[in-house]
Amino acid sequence: MEQVTGFFSGNPLVTALVAIAAVMLLLSFFRTALKLLVAAAAAVVLYADWLQASGGGDFAETFGQVLDVLRQSFERLMAAIRPLFELLKLLQ
Repeated sequence: MEQVTGFFSGNPLVTALVAIAAVMLLLSFFRTALKLLVAAAAAVVLYADWLQASGGGDFAETFGQVLDVLRQSFERLMAAIRPLFELLKLLQ
């Protein structure tokens, strides 16, 4: 294990390449998450259209429930990601 850490910390070029790869991986994750968010928003809009066209239920109540679930999910995601950003602040 010491050989691996010594290799990465002893060679600045390898350290820079690993840091660039980590940033690219992180940005790739966020790009994928953004695509999923757009797809979810489109699904909500299509569902709202379907409810409006079919007359099936109170749209405002259903949409409010969907927003509550999304808000709770976003709060859980932010609670999970917040320590990562705090760690990144400490490293600067």
